[in-house]
Amino acid sequence: MPKEQIIASLDVGSSKIRTVIALLEEDKKMPNIIGVGVAPSTGMRKGNIIDVDEAISNISAALEDAERMSGAPIHHVFVGINGNHVESFDSKGVIAISHAGSEIIEDDINRVLEAAQAVNMPSNRRILRIIPKSFSVDDQRGIKNPIGMIGVRLEVDAHIITGQSTIVKNVEKAVHQAGVDIDDIVPASLAAAEAVLSRRQKELGVVVIM
Repeated sequence: MPKEQIIASLDVGSSKIRTVIALLEEDKKMPNIIGVGVAPSTGMRKGNIIDVDEAISNISAALEDAERMSGAPIHHVFVGINGNHVESFDSKGVIAISHAGSEIIEDDINRVLEAAQAVNMPSNRRILRIIPKSFSVDDQRGIKNPIGMIGVRLEVDAHIITGQSTIVKNVEKAVHQAGVDIDDIVPASLAAAEAVLSRRQKELGVVVIM
């Protein structure tokens, strides 16, 4: 990572549209918030766009406020979405390790996560995130990170978060028409958990109620 990096997030809510610009510095653990923008969300209802033009205007207003405060232009953002269309379920993936008896590598992890995503889903659902909960190597279960281990068979227990495709596409369209590119779409519940829970709390099963 460069010594300084600016990132921006956009929370597309049903009551408010919020933008935060943060400065990430190599020698600091916590980001420095340098810009915040808030606008009413008159074009959204329950996470769904009900008026495209109003949604674009609301997003643009929040972006401009944050840019004005920070003095930094926003070209791309991480977008947080919510609403009752966001759902999740557990899944498993199993693969044969690339070279039987060899060390597990990053490519094996990617392949087993892809296998976990190969599930029957309605055509109107889109995978937003896959979260590995634990791995198994041959008969050894409960592994957090199997990279470097030796085995023949790799399995993952994963949690998959999905959204309704058309709703996600409409949000993407509004953000793009507001003049910025999208780095990633992030479920708001996941973003909240990442922000407030420690690794230990996650391991203990602590939940965030929104």
